Amino acid sequence: MAQTLEEREPNLLEGLVVVAANEVLTPRGALHAGIAGLATDLGVPSRAEPVPAGDLLERLDDAPVIVSVTEQFPDDGRSGGHLVILRGYENGPDPVVFMEPKKLYWSKEDIELRRVDEPLGHAAIRRHGKDVTLVAYGPSVPVAMQAAAAAAEEGVELEVIDLRSLVPFDDDTVMRSVRRTGRCVVVQEASGFAGFGAEIVARIQERCFHSLAAPVIRVAGFDIPYPPPMLEHSHLPSVDRVLDAVDRLQFDDEPDHRYLTGAHS
Repeated sequence: MAQTLEEREPNLLEGLVVVAANEVLTPRGALHAGIAGLATDLGVPSRAEPVPAGDLLERLDDAPVIVSVTEQFPDDGRSGGHLVILRGYENGPDPVVFMEPKKLYWSKEDIELRRVDEPLGHAAIRRHGKDVTLVAYGPSVPVAMQAAAAAAEEGVELEVIDLRSLVPFDDDTVMRSVRRTGRCVVVQEASGFAGFGAEIVARIQERCFHSLAAPVIRVAGFDIPYPPPMLEHSHLPSVDRVLDAVDRLQFDDEPDHRYLTGAHS
């Protein structure tokens, strides 16, 4: 069974962060990093080794590197695939950590390897809607898309935003959508406690508080050790869990305290 990056080189990521910090910070910004991008894997496919991807994100999102995360499909619909995205960033001033969803390894599709001039840090609206904003990244994007399709059958329009890049973060796209819908659900595979989803929720509530009709809800992995492969489907966000979160967005203005984070039944 293939080993993950952290298992093969347990100190590689720490070394990357140290080198990047020295290149960017020591000369007081006089030099550009000039470090090639590093591709690593994100998320856990069915029947693979249990590796909590959230731990890696939390270690990198506050480091002086760019964290770029693609969604689940070989062609991302805007820039011709994740390989093209890497080519578009290869001459940037900062080091890049490119995280590939593991499920992508089994996907095949013909794409055009063209160079992209689009700047880093732009989210993509994968599906338009007027009722609720779903914010997701990496392997959680297809789950959000499936949930939006299921909700549409019930007459609820969900807008799906694929962040694509965590650092820099596309505040404009996310906030514009939330201010229009007034409700938001953040979907991530990592555990909920102190995960990157909490940063997203904080940014939304700081910038869109007076536009919100309900609290922002997270759908995340449970705060437990990562389960064995046979049980991971119960741990990771699912379409049903996303739809349950949408139903709890106080459309009737009556909050359900059973689902508040930290609440006890």
